[in-house]
Amino acid sequence: MKTDRDLIIEAVEEAQRVLAQYNEPGALRSAVGTIHRLVTVLERPELVAAIGRMKASRGLRIMK
Repeated sequence: MKTDRDLIIEAVEEAQRVLAQYNEPGALRSAVGTIHRLVTVLERPELVAAIGRMKASRGLRIMK
């Protein structure tokens, strides 16, 4: 089972790939298509939930 951290890292890496493809020399560029792909990656329900859980737990960590 993937951790929240794993889900977030994978989503960031996928978003980076989407942007890299957009920036490739000679690539057919579609800003609208790129934004759509980014939204698809970043608004996945499991990712949104993972971010929410991580944000909620931030104040509860005990530092040693």
